[in-house]
This record gives sequence, C-alpha cells and structure tokens, in this order.
Amino acid sequence: MESMAEQVTWTIVGHKPIKGKGRVEEAMKQVSKDNVTEIELKNIITHGKTGAVDGTLLYENGKVLSFCNIFNFTGAGKNSKINEIASYVISLS
Repeated sequence: MESMAEQVTWTIVGHKPIKGKGRVEEAMKQVSKDNVTEIELKNIITHGKTGAVDGTLLYENGKVLSFCNIFNFTGAGKNSKINEIASYVISLS
C-alpha cells in the first residue's frame, strides 16, 4: 500500500468510487478474501503517468474473473504514487 498516494481514488465501474488510502486498502482486503489460485496477465502497458494491466483471475472456488485496471500516477518518475485506479471486471463463471 506504500505505492498509493494518500488521496488515491479507486473506481470499480458500476460502483461508487472509494476515496482515501485507508478506505482503498480496506476495500482491497474485502475483494481479496477469496483465494486466487491463478493469475494470467495478458497486457501491461505504460506511458507517462498512466499504466494498465488486463488479464484473468481463477479462484479456489472455481470463480473466473476477467479484469482491466487502469492506473494514473502522481508523476511519470520511479517514485510516483498511484493517484487513481479504474477497474473493469467481468465474471466469466
């Protein structure tokens, strides 16, 4: 969580945005309660202050999710923090 800015906002499309590092951290803990057994990353793209990753998550309970996360950083340097996350998630099972 040290890579996130204090004012980070996480929007899972279709849900209300989550604002603030503490709230985002708690929401991520809730989302990750189910055990992921496999992650397939298809693309990782970076340019300037923006990065994106898409792929598939396979869970222990058989659930399969396809996702795309888009990250906006506070700057383009190595020490920049995540300022905004947009997540698109589709259930495949």
